[in-house]
Amino acid sequence: MTPAAGGGQAREVPRRLMVVAGLAEGRSHTAIAAALGIRRGTLTDYVYRLSRSVGAPDRAALITYAYRHGWLAVPATPAGKVADCPRPLPHLARLLEYMARGMDNRQIAAALGLTHHTVCAYGRDLRAHYGARHRAHTVALAHQHGHLPTTTRSST
Repeated sequence: MTPAAGGGQAREVPRRLMVVAGLAEGRSHTAIAAALGIRRGTLTDYVYRLSRSVGAPDRAALITYAYRHGWLAVPATPAGKVADCPRPLPHLARLLEYMARGMDNRQIAAALGLTHHTVCAYGRDLRAHYGARHRAHTVALAHQHGHLPTTTRSST
């Protein structure tokens, strides 16, 4: 995953790209904050404000927004790379789509008619399927493997 060029203030764009790219790489808030030379709490506040500014309810939805608006570029994959990670099973694919929209586990459970416990278990299965560290990383890897639609538009 590669940051894509985007518009905005000269200082804001690099920070925004570093934060979103760090999340997409599966890095923790602590690791991203250390790379930027700021406190973890400051980064957490920044991610919250950035998510809200684009209408993303959580970090996973922020990742989807970043791919769809050209903040992040889907890497060119070698021919066999997608085969290394097959599409998730249909029930997990539905869960993945809801995760990418920013729905929490209780909302997903209600939408799919499942228990909260089952949705949590499916979420663990998805993270294991992709080898992801957290929900936002799962969504990023799904975009990178072409398992979620990614369209590139100019950034807003």
